[in-house]
Amino acid sequence: MILSNPVLGLRNLMSSVRTGNASNLQSQRRVSVVQDIQTASSEPILSFSLKALNPDPLVECIACPGEASTWVNAVAISPDGLTFVCDRHDIDLQLWDLKKGRSLLTLTGHSAMISTLAFSPNGRTIASGSYDKTIKGWDLVNGSLLFTLKGHRAGVNAVAISANGETLVSGSDDRTIRVWNLPQRKLLHTLKGGTAGVQAVAISPDGQTCFSGGGDRLIRAWNLAKGKHLYTLEGHQSGVNALALSQDGYTLVSGGNDRAIQVWNLNNGQILHTLEGHAAPISAIAIRSDGQTLFSSSKDNTIRVWSLEHGTHLRTLKGHFNYVSSALALDQAGNTLISGGTGIPLKIWSVINSSSKKLLA
Repeated sequence: MILSNPVLGLRNLMSSVRTGNASNLQSQRRVSVVQDIQTASSEPILSFSLKALNPDPLVECIACPGEASTWVNAVAISPDGLTFVCDRHDIDLQLWDLKKGRSLLTLTGHSAMISTLAFSPNGRTIASGSYDKTIKGWDLVNGSLLFTLKGHRAGVNAVAISANGETLVSGSDDRTIRVWNLPQRKLLHTLKGGTAGVQAVAISPDGQTCFSGGGDRLIRAWNLAKGKHLYTLEGHQSGVNALALSQDGYTLVSGGNDRAIQVWNLNNGQILHTLEGHAAPISAIAIRSDGQTLFSSSKDNTIRVWSLEHGTHLRTLKGHFNYVSSALALDQAGNTLISGGTGIPLKIWSVINSSSKKLLA
């Protein structure tokens, strides 16, 4: 069964569920949803599952996480772009083959909601942060738990791993940033200074500097080796929810509850652009590897695409029926975007169409 219009098809399908036709739906377990990203409606090429009446999916698309919850908090794509990980029923993780849409592993161990994920540079391990106050490291070859980092006194909202795989940084509602030696599983520094919970962290490409943002609306830069505060960036009118760095390390992008996205020149600490257009707080940010394009997700149910160089809005991706969460991931090649939220938990977007023309062209 092919649905030519994913949104209409899913709405009709859920209407059938509400009117008691679930038995007919269960006999049609696999539904392929394919839509060119270049269409005017900007629908995703793959739309992931809805779980409605029972643990088994009533709608299953080409690469469907079969038992994904109706809310996805975190997602990450492996460095080679072949797999991705997302949270499952809040407290578990699921590893997926991105090309075949096949579940590979389920990782179980957290006792509260998983809020953030970060792959190691070699792609063999992933770190997860949770509201159970811990960070866990997982072996993605055999699914074993490698380590549990403890020390935060409140939920962990953000984790990042340095490009050399030596350092992990975590941010928490306990108002601290913790810097860990990853090979030794050892706490190096506890960075304090904020007056509210830390919602986002990012590590510079050279691994020397960390940036943090949180509820006090300020962005702080830290020297990771010394554990010292370097400087503060002030520009948002309310809390900062998301941070992303360009691959050259010269540009920082932040998104906040004020619905604004700030593009910072890190050479002088000045704001290059203020991007406005979202109708609700920004939940996540991803920068394409070419440094030219920015993706932002929001509680207004949309993802917006921006020119990072010119500070202009390029297009809006629609298809989520509800809040798009902090689950936003772009592969290193910049060709595949995954977004998560409520309702339809996950969507995959192709950034290049069948004619090899950029989504943004």
